[in-house]
Amino acid sequence: MCNPEPAANSPMAELMLSESRLRTMTTDEKTELVSEEFTRFRQLLWEYIELADDPNSYVTAWNTIDVFGKVALAEYQATGNQEALDRVKNTVKASLELV
Repeated sequence: MCNPEPAANSPMAELMLSESRLRTMTTDEKTELVSEEFTRFRQLLWEYIELADDPNSYVTAWNTIDVFGKVALAEYQATGNQEALDRVKNTVKASLELV
């Protein structure tokens, strides 16, 4: 079975777009840009969860971004290295996949 594409400007489409932006970022980007997009993704995820029929079903996705994502972002902000940025990207991707 094929998953339908989310409608443009839907909360899911916005989440996917934010994840896509993060995925294309490199260590050449300013740390603030990565932080801003991470924060945007986190906020969009929170809004998505609040609108859900069963918000509790997204607790794992939220904890992934809120706990592990914040740790990865803090490491990237402190070091600016590629491995830390990859952890940020992987955490965001994992959180989106859990939705």
